Amino acid sequence: MSYVDHVTQWLNEQTCDGAVKRRRKVSRRQRVAANDRERRRMRQLNTAFDRLRQQIPTPALQTSAGSDRTQRPLSRIQTLRLAIDYIAFMMNTLDRSASLSLSYLRLACAVNTDQTKLN
Repeated sequence: MSYVDHVTQWLNEQTCDGAVKRRRKVSRRQRVAANDRERRRMRQLNTAFDRLRQQIPTPALQTSAGSDRTQRPLSRIQTLRLAIDYIAFMMNTLDRSASLSLSYLRLACAVNTDQTKLN
């Protein structure tokens, strides 16, 4: 190792406060275990996105006529944006439905009280 390489390595090991960084040696078994955990985490995340894609209505994606290409699934960001829009739409629908139901109940009560006054 040349002097320049040695100095470069030493500088790379220094932190701002002057302490020397100590590299932790990771065994092959630990790396394999960490990789397995990360693969499992990503598999679970992908499964969750697939389930979310199945739940939200998606607009028909336009493909060219006669195209044999299969449609790609929505990206994660597209899926999340559609889910947010769909939830907002459903909340708006429920709010309108609740206000219509309340108006109908008030009307029914008013008609009922008018009929009892007539009798």
